[in-house]
Amino acid sequence: MHRIDDIVDLLVVGGGTAGIVGARTAAKLGAKVLPAERSRTGGDCLWTGCVPSKTLLSAAAAGAHHDGTNAEYFAVARRRVAAAITAVEPDDAPETLRAACVEAHTVGPTADTGGSGSVVVSTSDGASYRADVLLSHCRKDTAHRRLGLQGLGVDLDEDGHVLVSAAMRTSASTIWAAGDVTTHADLTHVAGAYASTAVSNAVLGLRRSISLTVPRVTYTSPEVAAVGVTSVGGRGLRESVVQHSHADRAITEGQEEGFSRLIIGRGGRILGGTIVGPRAGESPAELTLAVQRKLSTTDLAAVIHPYPTYNDALWNAALADARTALESRPAMIALSLLIRLTRRRVTRRRQPPAVG
Repeated sequence: MHRIDDIVDLLVVGGGTAGIVGARTAAKLGAKVLPAERSRTGGDCLWTGCVPSKTLLSAAAAGAHHDGTNAEYFAVARRRVAAAITAVEPDDAPETLRAACVEAHTVGPTADTGGSGSVVVSTSDGASYRADVLLSHCRKDTAHRRLGLQGLGVDLDEDGHVLVSAAMRTSASTIWAAGDVTTHADLTHVAGAYASTAVSNAVLGLRRSISLTVPRVTYTSPEVAAVGVTSVGGRGLRESVVQHSHADRAITEGQEEGFSRLIIGRGGRILGGTIVGPRAGESPAELTLAVQRKLSTTDLAAVIHPYPTYNDALWNAALADARTALESRPAMIALSLLIRLTRRRVTRRRQPPAVG
């Protein structure tokens, strides 16, 4: 166990998604890491959020065909939730973190600078730990009270959220933050991605910035997935929409409700979009990449997609917009010229050679 005279490179406060991803990332980079969690690792996502809620949604769908009593079905649903948590928990357990070449301990909630600029945590067994940099991942409604962050020179907003730069650095030079403790969206994928950026910057001295292109999913029936700009509004943008009643996979599944919509700016650049339909949450990764990399509908239309899938609708929306661009007068003139030139080349090739 690391003691006050055993310096670590990174102290990770909080064992939720951001903390776990941060600790593993730092360890892979070769840093000495000490994760600290006051109760159990895994965070809301494992115990009360993503894993149990999505299991309940699956159980509810299966329950539509359940012949037993409500009490019997509820018991089945609870067992499914418990089984899902049990299956996922080992990935987030302290033993798994130790196997990744980091030390994992449960420590108390207090922290100070030790008068030397380094961070000392005492964040319950009486032991103390000093690190050069600290990554904080705690619930935003308790972090400022339990960690005494303001005493460490960390600026907070009026609600207790930790303020961070685009590099995920706080106002204290040795402290970075990611996860629910910050002002960013309380989403598991955001916590993990931003923690990776924070840790890379903290232990390697880099200045990488986070991506603000964040996909989001609402797990209704049907699901709603979105990223970036989702409506044309009065911005002079345009949209391309394909109803899933025209998507072959939706037709074969008998689930034709929903649509895929792209929001498009100048030069055909994809600025965002919305997907509504069964398992819509499986489709926005491609759309997120298009927005982040500033791709156009022509770029997306040129990518071969497997057939038939629900994602065909997104591809067809890009195809429709790309084809519309071809119908403009300048494009039609250019195409007509190319066709005439091609005809002339073919005609010349077909002419018999001159007889000498």
